[in-house]
Amino acid sequence: MTKPKQCPACGAEGTVGSRARTGRHANYRSVDVELPAKLKLTECTACNELWLDDVESDAYSAAVDVAYHAELRRRACEALAQIEHVATQRHLERLLHLSHGYLSKVKNHAKAPSATHVGQLALLAADPSPRLAELERFWSGAAKKATS
Repeated sequence: MTKPKQCPACGAEGTVGSRARTGRHANYRSVDVELPAKLKLTECTACNELWLDDVESDAYSAAVDVAYHAELRRRACEALAQIEHVATQRHLERLLHLSHGYLSKVKNHAKAPSATHVGQLALLAADPSPRLAELERFWSGAAKKATS
């Protein structure tokens, strides 16, 4: 791909070039992720519009994927820290129907959590005691019996 001499997005001349920089963000699957500062991409220095060739596009996609999974893991660990004073990891794994050791693997960076699991943990972390009790009632069938 030929790099434009003038940025087609903003019209600035001589501003499109390949560079690495801090502060680049991407929104991926509704999650804001920060890209690595060492990632070299072709962009306009005036408006930050990206002009990627196939190689840069692949590098960008890989960096976004890594950053996304790191952010999911960070959010999962943050939520677990809020929940751990109320429930053990094993109890939480049973309530959420997760395999034994799943949460430990997430915390130790051996497994990337799914967005669904991170969302569940975030909801529980917002008010752990009552929400865990609600979940226990739900799985025990008590919630269904109470409404019958």
